Amino acid sequence: MPNKVFDDIRVADLSWAAAGPGVGMFLASLGAEVIHIESRTRLDVLRTAGPYKNNKIHPDNSASFAQYNAGKYGISLNLRNPKGKEIVKKIVARSDVVLENMSPGAMKRLGLNFDELRKVKPDIIMIIK
Repeated sequence: MPNKVFDDIRVADLSWAAAGPGVGMFLASLGAEVIHIESRTRLDVLRTAGPYKNNKIHPDNSASFAQYNAGKYGISLNLRNPKGKEIVKKIVARSDVVLENMSPGAMKRLGLNFDELRKVKPDIIMIIK
């Protein structure tokens, strides 16, 4: 199989809803290794969107969530916990791109904004959708 455009790119995907996860989905389809990082304290809103597998409403049954996160790895962390933030920073340190579309100021309140993430990966590219 031929190489894809972004085969050597790793993306830390801290996005949710549709716009951010859609960008991550496209990057994954072009070969990027995308790691979707989801907050355990505030699940991705796509988990509440149907249709649902077997018509059973459950966060793990959303076809919308599955579609937008196809081809991605996933991890759920408590982003308010220092250990959760430490894991995010370890992922970012080994990534090329960070994708986020949280509410304005949310990443700064979590201590995961561009200035903080640049301390662990000086050449990080951050896409804010």
